[in-house]
Amino acid sequence: NIYYDVDKELLILSCGSNGVLIYSWNGISGNVSFLNHIVSSHAYSAKVYKDSYIIVATKYGVEIYNYEINQ
Repeated sequence: NIYYDVDKELLILSCGSNGVLIYSWNGISGNVSFLNHIVSSHAYSAKVYKDSYIIVATKYGVEIYNYEINQ
């Protein structure tokens, strides 16, 4: 799954058994900055919640990661 948060300029890629990748991207330029790799169970989808959590829907349930987003 691909999720883009326009307000925070975050691109979040759910990569199945490879977890979740988080990038900073303004949505226009070709410059993308890698921020973090979350190792999780088989990730189907991930989204930002309340500026400090990444919620990941996995094959085995929901996982919540505390992730402070500094913008």
